[in-house]
Order: sequence, then C-alpha cells, then structure tokens
Amino acid sequence: MCIVIENIKKKNMSEAKLISNTIFEDDNAILNFISLIESEDNTYKLGIGVKGLNVDVKFTKSSTDNFELSFELNKEENFDLEYFFIKPAVLFADGMKIFIQNKDVKSIHNSYSEKSPVTKCKIEVQAFRGDFDDSLWLKSKQAAFYRYETAIFEPYESGITFDITTNKDQKYSFKNGVLLNIEDSPILFYYEQIDTNYGYYIFKSQKEIDFNKFEKIINSARAALGLISGFYMGDNVYYISLDRSKGLHGITYRYNNIKENINNKYPLLDHGIYNDIPESELNLNSNQFNELVRLLYIHEEYLRASLLLINAGNTQGISKGSLAAVALETISSTIEKKQSTKKIVTEKRVESQLKYELEKGLKKIRSAITEEQYKTFETKIDHINTIPNAQKLEDSFRLLGIELDEDELYCLSCRNRLFHGALPKNKNLNMLNNDQLIFLISNRLILLSAILLLKKAGYGGKVIDWGFTEVTKRMAISQGKRIKAGNAFRDIETKHSDF
Repeated sequence: MCIVIENIKKKNMSEAKLISNTIFEDDNAILNFISLIESEDNTYKLGIGVKGLNVDVKFTKSSTDNFELSFELNKEENFDLEYFFIKPAVLFADGMKIFIQNKDVKSIHNSYSEKSPVTKCKIEVQAFRGDFDDSLWLKSKQAAFYRYETAIFEPYESGITFDITTNKDQKYSFKNGVLLNIEDSPILFYYEQIDTNYGYYIFKSQKEIDFNKFEKIINSARAALGLISGFYMGDNVYYISLDRSKGLHGITYRYNNIKENINNKYPLLDHGIYNDIPESELNLNSNQFNELVRLLYIHEEYLRASLLLINAGNTQGISKGSLAAVALETISSTIEKKQSTKKIVTEKRVESQLKYELEKGLKKIRSAITEEQYKTFETKIDHINTIPNAQKLEDSFRLLGIELDEDELYCLSCRNRLFHGALPKNKNLNMLNNDQLIFLISNRLILLSAILLLKKAGYGGKVIDWGFTEVTKRMAISQGKRIKAGNAFRDIETKHSDF
C-alpha cells in the first residue's frame, strides 16, 4: 500500500534552529512595545465613568495568557465591580492607553479581610486594544504577531520551503519567509526566533488593507499551516495597524488571547531530510502554499474542512474518523459542485421513462400506504437518477487525477459507519484488531481528505500515511521484529504499490 523510506538523515538541528541575525527595524519597535505592555513594572490610572474614583492599577500577563487588572479599594469606596461586565474601561499611562471592552472581561474576583481596610480586586481580561475607533483599521498597513514556543513547535517543522530572508542581504542563505498574495493583497509571512525558547510568526501587509480582509487571509494561512504541519497557531496574537497619513494618531494595536492552539503531532508533510527524496516532494514551495491559502480564503467549505482535519488529528478513536468523514464529504461535495448535474443515466428519454414507470407503480399502491409514506417515495423517485454519495466521493478523486487503490476504496466505504459512531466491517484488514483498524481507517480518511486540497494547490509530492506507519510499527513491536526507520508515504501523483 505504501512505501517506507529508510535512507533518512537526521536534520542538522543547529542549522534548523538558526536565528536570523537581522530583524526588521519596525519589528524591533513592535517587540519592544510588546515587552512594555507585558512588563510587571507598569502602573496605570483607571479611567471609568465613576465620579471621584482615583485608583492606581497593575495590568499584568498571567500564566494563562489572559491579563489581570489588579487594584485595591478602600472599604468605604462604594464601587460595584460588576461595572466591568457592563461598561468599558480605560487604563492611562505616559504615552499609552489601554481600552478594555466589557465583552472581553472573563471573570471578576475580590478578597477582603475584616482586619484590613482595603479590598483586593482582580479583573481577568482576554483581549484589549489601543483604541475605540474602528476607522483606524481601514486602509492601513497591518501586522500580526503570533507567539510560538519552541518546546511545542519549531518553524522548520512547518512543511513549507521558505524562500525569503528578513536579512538585508537577500542572498543570505537562511530563509525564514514566504510572500502571500491573495486578491492583490501581498502579505509577508515569516518567523523570527527571539531566543531558544520562543519566537513569533509574523504577518505583515505590504499594501494598505482593511482589518477584516487581513484577518481573513491570516486565518486561512493559519489553517493551511495547521493542515500540513499539525500545528495550528492559536495561542495569542498582537495586531498592529499603521496609517502613516495620520502620524502618531494613526498607530494602534489589539491583543487577543485566542486559546485555540493545537499541535496534534501528526503532520501531513515530513520535515525530515531523506537521502533519496528531494525537498520538493516533501514540502510545499511558496507558490503551492500561497495557492492552498487562496483556496481556503475563497472557499469557506475548504477552510471549515481543514479545521476539522486539524482537530481530527488531535482526537482518538471513532471521533477521529467521524471528523475526518465530515471533512471528506465537505471537500468532495465542493469539488463536485461542477458535477452536480451528473446523472447515472445520461439519456433524458430513458430517465423520463424510468420515472414514469416508477410513478405509475407508486400510484397503484397509494391506497395501501400513508400519505407521508407516499410523499417519501415520491421524493426518492425524483432523485432516482442522482449519483450516490459514495460514487461522488470517488469521482472527486478522479476529477483531480488521483488514483485510489483497493485499500483506500475500502476506507472510503467505512466513512459512513464511523460518521454514525459504528465500527467498520473488518473484511479487508482482518489481521488488525478493532483499535488498529479504527486508527488506520481514520488516519487514511484524514490523508485522503487532505490530498484533495493539496492536489488542487498544485502539490503532487508525498504525504505521510500515519495509519499505515504506526499500525505497521506497532505490529512489528508486538511480533519482536525490527522497526523500519522513516514514515510510510502516500505519493499523490502515482498509484503506489503494496508495502
């Protein structure tokens, strides 16, 4: 079914972790600003619509990446903390304002002691911004900084062949970025590793753009990266907007603790270095990644399906297969939209005669069935010449020139049972127990769903078949056999042979 490549070399980790020695000047300014925001040394004045209240507050980042607004109130001060759930607040410091919207307040806590004259207050905040003026986010240069932890994910695992460097010398060998261009909106996507522990994935618009479009492109890129690498960047993000025509008043920011980070540890593309496989057959080049992002941007169905596949990689058992089955149906039905008029019988005369005979037979038994049953049969006759879902699924692969072998067709046939929480019928792979069978089929459904999108994006290389890889290795361990190195691959362009 698949091939396992043993001629694998260990990646040069020192090279993979190489940090670019030049960060863009404006990036340094933004990183310094982020450090200032997150500093525990700052003290702010609390600005709210309560007359006579003069309070110094701290605003610090917590271990959950939410921010905590903390301050003390004298007991005689009559202030209801529920205010923060109802109205916005502003924090003032030299040269800085932080606007907190009531919808972004997650929790309120207070504590007091009879022996103490003060009440300690804590307000937990998920998001904040530097303005209340949405017009500042229209037709401006924009950037987004997503933090990543190297202990969780490293950029060399992304599945992308970066071809741009942030070094001033564009001939510099270290590459850390690609240029996305979606609907004539060029956006530089790159990473900067700050130290050995963390760094930032950065998106920076090269032209003026509205925030809503900028965010939609970014979300598509996040999903594309998550699909191929298993890492969905969704921890926390700083957005920066710059309208140079407005001078200092045209600079603003937002922070959001998304808390959607996923690293499912099942990348579709292999970041290893193999002796006998070129990188072009293992990773997406910049044009292919751009096309994948574009597909997710213009087709909401593809975007939703990609998010389902990322989450499927993070689950176990039948749930994994169920999510993959939904994603596969979504992707294939979108591909098949152009084929929606396709019929089993193409001749209209034959189709009309078939429907006539069936309707005539149905009328003969009308008195023997209920009106509801009659209408149900009548509807089925109207759709009698529609291609079955199973065939539509297979056709979506044929339309893209992807050949399926017997085992893959079997996995496709199991999708409906997994979708309804039932065990597949084990007629083709009876050497596997139920857990192994579900794992293999579920991962195959993820793979098959993904290769439809990858092929549409122009990628025809190798995709990791995790189902076959892990099941084969587990069986080898249980039988005391030597485990082969490397992963099992599904080659998109060619029909592969049995292992």
